[in-house]
Amino acid sequence: MMSRRRSPSPADIAPDGFLDRFPDADDYSDALAKAEQMASTTPIERRKRCPAPNCGTVRIIPKYGGDQPHKVDSNYSCSRCREHFDTARPPDAVVETELTVALRLRSDTDLCCACGADARVYLYDPDVGVDGVVCFDHIGDLLAKELGADADD
Repeated sequence: MMSRRRSPSPADIAPDGFLDRFPDADDYSDALAKAEQMASTTPIERRKRCPAPNCGTVRIIPKYGGDQPHKVDSNYSCSRCREHFDTARPPDAVVETELTVALRLRSDTDLCCACGADARVYLYDPDVGVDGVVCFDHIGDLLAKELGADADD
């Protein structure tokens, strides 16, 4: 007989003091439900956005799951417009910073530090530590990585 693997309970994975943050909760499951209803603590300008035209909401949902042939194969879905996509639009804070970064189109090509393809765009800003050659597809990705934009909430 095959044994089933037991999923960890909220009490097994909750950090120390988690239950104390929700004094009106009956147990860990109740506290987890209350935590899921709370607003994100990440400022809105640091959160990723839906890339669909005329949307741009921060209400994107990471899609976790295994092999589900009836589901749309993508990394995210938008709870506002219902679009499915693999790459979210960078946070507004990154886009604003991108405008202050020096961009130079090189006459020669080098390899993109993100994908290894031929690239001619050189980014440089000593104030934020951005420095590298990238292709047009990865300018925002490089800035997000270099700035430490953690907008996954």
